[in-house]
Amino acid sequence: MCARHPSLVYLSVLPFGATGPRRRETAYDYVIQALCGWMDLTGEPGGPPTKSGLSLVDFSGGLAAVGAIVAELFGKIAWFDQVLALVAYLVALVAAASVLASIYNSMNERRRDIAILRALGARAHTIFCAVVLECAAIAVIGMVAAFAVYLGITTVAASIIRAETGVVLQPLAWHPILAWAPMAMIGLSALAGIVPAVKAYRTNVAENLVPVS
Repeated sequence: MCARHPSLVYLSVLPFGATGPRRRETAYDYVIQALCGWMDLTGEPGGPPTKSGLSLVDFSGGLAAVGAIVAELFGKIAWFDQVLALVAYLVALVAAASVLASIYNSMNERRRDIAILRALGARAHTIFCAVVLECAAIAVIGMVAAFAVYLGITTVAASIIRAETGVVLQPLAWHPILAWAPMAMIGLSALAGIVPAVKAYRTNVAENLVPVS
């Protein structure tokens, strides 16, 4: 099976391993306890070595086997984390591009308003900064809404998982991504706002203050 399916996950539990001079020997829990010296730690003072009341080797061997299988299975799907990360980056770029397109297209309708502001004394760099801050503000609102959705989904999922499996999840547990992801999105949106801000900066006051008939 392994020759035909190299990606197959399987487990072989042997008392002395698959290689070595004792690989063909069998053993039981008390044999391993004796060989590793555990029996010397139990029993009456001054008495002979005694087997532990619990089958420690059987339990620990089973736990180690399950842990090894789970670790190998997660290793098989590790690439999926990379796919999810790429999707997240793509979503961030699409969101920033949407902010850029919406603000940039609105500049044509706001040229007269910008020209009026300039005529009233607003400087060009002030208009530039205002547009960039507007894009950043849109990102801030989006981040607040995203966190609200995140908390709602994770809270419901955590309650269901706890009721079904007993595993306790903490949606509010701190992780650095909760800080740098919003900051990165806000910075990316502000960076995208530079393009419409340049267009607003170059707005011709005289041409756009012509009376509309």
